[in-house]
Amino acid sequence: MSELSWNWIAAPYVGAAITLLAVVLVASLVRGDRVMRLGVIGAATTTLPWAICSALASCATDPDTATRLLRVGSGPVALIGPNLLLVLLGVSGQLERNRWVARAAGLIGVTMLALCWGTKLTIPGVQKIGIGIWYTTAGPLTDIHWSQLAIWMAVGIYISRRAATSGEKRRISRLLIGVLALGAIGSVDMLIVHGVWDFYPLAWISAIAGGLIALYLVLYTDLLRPQGFDRYMFNEVLAFAASAVVIGILAYVLWDAAALAKATIASGVWIVALGTSWVLTQEPPVRIAGSSSLEKFVSSLADVDDERVIVGRLAALWKPLNIEMRAAWRVEGGALVDIKSGARWDLDHDAATWLVEHGQAVAPTDLATMRLGSLRPKLEALAEAHNATLIVPLIDRGVLNGLVEADHGGALRDDERAFVVESARAVARALTYALLARAAAKEGATAREVEVAEAMRLQAAASRDDELGRWTVAAEYRAAPKTTGAGWAAALLADGRL
Repeated sequence: MSELSWNWIAAPYVGAAITLLAVVLVASLVRGDRVMRLGVIGAATTTLPWAICSALASCATDPDTATRLLRVGSGPVALIGPNLLLVLLGVSGQLERNRWVARAAGLIGVTMLALCWGTKLTIPGVQKIGIGIWYTTAGPLTDIHWSQLAIWMAVGIYISRRAATSGEKRRISRLLIGVLALGAIGSVDMLIVHGVWDFYPLAWISAIAGGLIALYLVLYTDLLRPQGFDRYMFNEVLAFAASAVVIGILAYVLWDAAALAKATIASGVWIVALGTSWVLTQEPPVRIAGSSSLEKFVSSLADVDDERVIVGRLAALWKPLNIEMRAAWRVEGGALVDIKSGARWDLDHDAATWLVEHGQAVAPTDLATMRLGSLRPKLEALAEAHNATLIVPLIDRGVLNGLVEADHGGALRDDERAFVVESARAVARALTYALLARAAAKEGATAREVEVAEAMRLQAAASRDDELGRWTVAAEYRAAPKTTGAGWAAALLADGRL
């Protein structure tokens, strides 16, 4: 292209683009919370066009090409702030309460994007700065457009900090310092836009630093609540890359072919790649981790009617998964009773109903991005009551029999979650058996007492010969309110006399 000529000044922007692309790929391939993944991928994706177009604009030889490139790349910048707001609200558990804020931010961002692409209000033109590249000039909406990042970041930090605990506030304060530092570096470019400073742009430093921080958070923290490698997304990314390579090769080979023929062939390649990806990503049955140990565990509970033994075996079963049981509770009269200590814990009926309907192990961090409505305060109170990091309901045939509180360092993978759910179902069934066995034993003892009492009543009330045989009642003795310590005994003599 005659309008572009390689310029080493574009290299930092290329580095920023590579870093942001790495964030998109890593966040796509790590299974986790869908809202958090959407926010991280969205923030990196909306920044990526700016980095690519800035690199191309640095290589542009004429102002018209540079203007079009900078306009295309600057448009999605208005959506970076709304995506980061989504991440902050999701991390702090404030997304559902402030969903309208996230929607408003997204709507404003889309509006600013449309104005940037469709008008000259944001990027009216370009200017050549001292280092010899074309750069943006100021328009009526330039400052407002670029300030969307800072505005929505500030809103997200304010909402998160207001609802956070003291420890979370310290973490948010450190985050705020980092954001301000990166923002200060990036804001220097606005001086170039307004003609105050004629120097090399520095926003790429903020982009690379932000991308590296995002990579660290995705790979080494619980930001996305990771659940393992997403092989389905990997298949789709691989299919996309393969189709892009094939289409590029065909476009080169068929350089002189008609545009319609090229488009038809490219469409066919993409359809084949997409179909192959869909076939490979058909959802197979979830494999349960440790199936043999689970089967042995279920068999070992067949005749156990001691609740402490049951929960003890469950704790031992979960240890290889790094799940440490803290307490096991059984439902009794609308409340929870600790199986070991006997302590009671009031259970909200609505929360219990939700646990049965949800039917899965729940981590307090999972609640942050769930749509819970009016149930949110009750479920958050349930999760925070004893600071457990994993809550497992014990459900048998649609009835909540108990609850297990445990600690687990990270998010459960699908196979681990299935293992926990199946073992919890077996324990719930065993607790039902233990409850029935205890009730049957109690009823059996009561029935025996009633039988003995009925026999004594009949014997005491008998007065007919057919009931007493050849005996007749001479006198009847009953226990006196006060006794002198005397005792009575009866014995049958050899001649039949009493």
